[in-house]
Amino acid sequence: MENKIKDFGKIIVDAPKPTETKDVLKNHLSLLEQLANTTIRNLEDRINYLEIENQYLKQKIQELEAKQNEIRN
Repeated sequence: MENKIKDFGKIIVDAPKPTETKDVLKNHLSLLEQLANTTIRNLEDRINYLEIENQYLKQKIQELEAKQNEIRN
């Protein structure tokens, strides 16, 4: 029992102060925000690329359909 009391006291002494905890949390939130922003930018770039690719493929389909119609007539 005496060891448990010493261990509990050590935990209290070693625990970070509230201001330190707040600073750590702010740093973590800042890093998470940066990661989220980077991820969003990457996704936006990927979406833009896919939209351009989709537009190109639609154009190619129209060209092939036009050629197919020429062959049929």
